[in-house]
Amino acid sequence: MLKEGQKVAIADGVNVEEKHLKKIMEMTEEGNVFFNYPSSTLQDIKKQKPLEIDFIQGAIIKKGKKYHIETPMNKLIWSLLKIKEQQI
Repeated sequence: MLKEGQKVAIADGVNVEEKHLKKIMEMTEEGNVFFNYPSSTLQDIKKQKPLEIDFIQGAIIKKGKKYHIETPMNKLIWSLLKIKEQQI
């Protein structure tokens, strides 16, 4: 998912270096201080608030289409969260 976002960002003129992706991955590993903090999406689900998924994965998907970059993982996550959002 991060790689898809990186490809789209680079196509859109944003330099996302590999070291930044590695840092994000490190932050999500068990034992890291951030590992135990729920994502904003999970917090929204628990609070039954509208999700920001259209502004996150939706934006990556839209820009991916613009630049002819496939974003299957982002589409999958977006689709699943849209189903969850309808249940809120």
